[in-house]
Amino acid sequence: MNAPFGKQFLKFSLALCLSFILIYPVFAQTLFTYGKEKVSTEEFLRAFKKNSIPEEENNREALKEYLDLYIAYKLKVKAALDEGLDSLPSQKADLHNFRMQLAESFLTDGQQLDQLIREAAKRSEVDILIGQIFYPFLDPKDTVNAYNLIQRAYKDLQSGAEFSHVVNRYSMDKSSKMNDGVVGYITAFTLPYSIENIVYSLKDGEFSLPYRSSEGYHIFKRISTRKAAGTMQASHILLMFAPDTDESHKERLLKKADSIRTAILKGASFEQLALKYSDDNISYQAGGRIPDVTPGKYDIKFENAVYSLKADNEISVPVITEFGIHIIKRLGHIPVNTDVSDLLVYDHFKRRTLQDDRIQTAKDTLISRILSQTGFTKYYKDNELWQTSDSLFRLINLGDREPFSDTTVVLSIGNKKVTMGNWLGYAKIFTTQDGRLNATYQQLMKDVVSNAAIEYYTEHLENYNPEFGIQLQEFKEGNLLFEIMQRNVWDRAMLDTAGLRKYYLEHKAEYKWLPSASAIVFNCSDSIIYKSFREDLERAPGKWKQLIDETDGRVFADSGRFEINYLPIPYGTQLKENQFTPAVTNDNGSVSFTLILKLYPGDEPREFEDSRGLVQADYQNYLEKIWVQELKKKYPVKVFESELNKLFR
Repeated sequence: MNAPFGKQFLKFSLALCLSFILIYPVFAQTLFTYGKEKVSTEEFLRAFKKNSIPEEENNREALKEYLDLYIAYKLKVKAALDEGLDSLPSQKADLHNFRMQLAESFLTDGQQLDQLIREAAKRSEVDILIGQIFYPFLDPKDTVNAYNLIQRAYKDLQSGAEFSHVVNRYSMDKSSKMNDGVVGYITAFTLPYSIENIVYSLKDGEFSLPYRSSEGYHIFKRISTRKAAGTMQASHILLMFAPDTDESHKERLLKKADSIRTAILKGASFEQLALKYSDDNISYQAGGRIPDVTPGKYDIKFENAVYSLKADNEISVPVITEFGIHIIKRLGHIPVNTDVSDLLVYDHFKRRTLQDDRIQTAKDTLISRILSQTGFTKYYKDNELWQTSDSLFRLINLGDREPFSDTTVVLSIGNKKVTMGNWLGYAKIFTTQDGRLNATYQQLMKDVVSNAAIEYYTEHLENYNPEFGIQLQEFKEGNLLFEIMQRNVWDRAMLDTAGLRKYYLEHKAEYKWLPSASAIVFNCSDSIIYKSFREDLERAPGKWKQLIDETDGRVFADSGRFEINYLPIPYGTQLKENQFTPAVTNDNGSVSFTLILKLYPGDEPREFEDSRGLVQADYQNYLEKIWVQELKKKYPVKVFESELNKLFR
């Protein structure tokens, strides 16, 4: 079978569907026809560019060979469509699932996403030390008092008051208040994107306007900036104390911490002491190993202590935080890499961006574009709809003058309509038992419009994004190809024993052994089990099955006659009968070796059973060739040579 269109085609096609579509000059002309169908030069070149290597792109023979493959591919897909295989429930389900998965990658504005990725990388070059004044909403109804207090704090700062003095007077953030308002270092992705934007817009020493979050009011100060410190890997031993612990108990714990540190410096195992003494119920079982330390992730005193360690395996002095006393061991340091010209670095920032709330910025841009492309119409006046909604939520009888009913259209996007019933149904989700809303009507309507826009756009993506349509069509055709190949070639070749035997007898002279060996191939899960198993095996090779059973699945074996080229043997090994070969370490860490029982020179005829796999593959190719010839008769193919010649440059 031709490699590009064999059993691996579907997986190959799936991977290609998600790859970048190369830009190529547009050729609207027809390159070939089959039956009543046409294939343009543009379509053929797009497929060829994906499946070829660069040096083949201007190679006449490579183009002609691929053209033959592509014609056969289109013929098979046409046969599948004519047989109605696209209506199979499995085909419909696969196409729907792929559509939903693929749509996700198109539901972000690409240019905006790229800007966010590059912005995050640029911001990651530095860490910013910030402080804050925070006054929370103590009562959801009382936002006025919080607003007044934060405004007074802001005026004091404008008047020249020290930031630490204003913190101590107004702020209710207990942890930062203990440090004169200093929160700690942050970098990209540490804080919500809206707050990150505020901090990065300031200069060192500047403070922000009051900012309202869902929790309360904030004023942020950008204290200083340093080069990005990167990621630290560390372990710690924690001697925990309660918030109300008296000073005498803290002193005793501090002496204990000094003793533990002294023991470590004299050679005691940090990991064993963590297991014995640490009160961190999660990390102690891993020898004190904690999740990676990055700016803004841990208590500021703990974080500063970690970053102050200059060398791997260095041990800190005891560090006191609000959680207790820590002894810290530096394990490693990973510097920040922000070079987004490196594809791996770019993908790293892309992944983090897609998982962060900043992605909403790109989605908002996309929704605005969707609304302008598809056509957005609003059929209501805001105040009128809000008043009607209030009345309905309070079950007031609106009488005959009510302008809205359940089926009244309040807005439309493309041909998708949102009715009064849809709107009220969504709003009621955010209604408390006493009839109050947890959000404003404006916020809810923004959500309704966004959801409707995304839903409509997803359902019609191919109309607005040609690349999506191309990838969806490629998947559909690849899936149909797999289905019809399974039916017409693969299953038939596997089940037609009589046909296989007949084909073998007609081509028996072609099936001969290369140099081979009767052998037992052993595979051990790792080097440790390999060493012990091989020692036992060499003492009693006849008990190899029993010895394998005793390894609890860590060793398995395959016996039979194998061609030498397919055995796991180091290059240049001289093979001898009744001897073990040197070991080969595989990429996954497993270890293979072979016991050679008997050697054969090669060129001997293969019996049918020894050749079955080879015969089946050749028989598949034979069946496929005959089938394609039949399809060409059913759907006559015409290649336009003048158009083909344009490709040979």
